[in-house]
Amino acid sequence: MYSDMILTPVSDKPYDLMGLRKYEEILKELSSYNAMKKTYIVFNNINPSMKNFGNLIEFILSSRHYILMVSVLRQRSDISYSVSYGKSVNEYSPKSKSAQEVNELVSEIKEILAIA
Repeated sequence: MYSDMILTPVSDKPYDLMGLRKYEEILKELSSYNAMKKTYIVFNNINPSMKNFGNLIEFILSSRHYILMVSVLRQRSDISYSVSYGKSVNEYSPKSKSAQEVNELVSEIKEILAIA
């Protein structure tokens, strides 16, 4: 039994890049034992003003274990507020940028998995 997709959220923080490098070492070791699916990387909890991902994108694209997703989930206050009300961001603020970003991620995942 296995998953259809491995999705790993990564922020723009230096410790996330260090963690991603360590995760790649683990994936390299595991791939020597059996065929491994690639891990899809989604940028998550990104500062809205952040535009240049520089080294992080270079590292992800240079790895044979990772695929960088187009979708980006940025830091948005309505995400925090929605949780405090026990709602998803789509329930709390369906026309917000947060809801739009989540919907784009869901659409991208459905496309990758060929789900209608």
